[in-house]
Amino acid sequence: GPCSYINPSPSPTTVANLVLKLRLEAVASKKPNQFFTFKFTNLNPATNAPDYTFTGWYEADNQGIYSPVNPGTAMSIVKSTYKICASHATHLVKCVNSVDLTDPYITQFTFDMSTSELLAGNSINSGVSTNVIDIFDYNNLVKNFNCKQDPYTQPAGKLCNSYASDFDFDTDIDIFDYNYFAGNFGVKGDL
Repeated sequence: GPCSYINPSPSPTTVANLVLKLRLEAVASKKPNQFFTFKFTNLNPATNAPDYTFTGWYEADNQGIYSPVNPGTAMSIVKSTYKICASHATHLVKCVNSVDLTDPYITQFTFDMSTSELLAGNSINSGVSTNVIDIFDYNNLVKNFNCKQDPYTQPAGKLCNSYASDFDFDTDIDIFDYNYFAGNFGVKGDL
């Protein structure tokens, strides 16, 4: 399964050292570090556990699987059953329901979401995600198509003011990015 546990002694109330791993569509190798947000929604009201939001920088390994840049920066949560959602600025939200973190012996938990990718194509430009790949994402892609960051190239008539449509993080917005967008057009992320 996608979970692994280290359980040396009972810890009745919290899970510390929570590590999440994930994969982004369009990324299959080492790429620049990315910023992610994780939301934990408590599904068991009897535990009185709050909901949590964690944000942080993640780095990709040579296969494109992201894990925390600083794994020593532990996330700690009250033991319960959670819905875990991962989000990223250029990809749709991905959620996993009913993740059970109630075992009294769990003190460290690694949750591997990398078997199911966050889908590419959600080019947030205004800072607000619609969590659907739609005409607004298309407009942002077209507005910046053929723009390059390294070396910087600004084609005639292009603003090159956003690289949110660079879904594969190769420093340019090109036909490969368009293909990811087109293949996922109309798809909604999890909620």
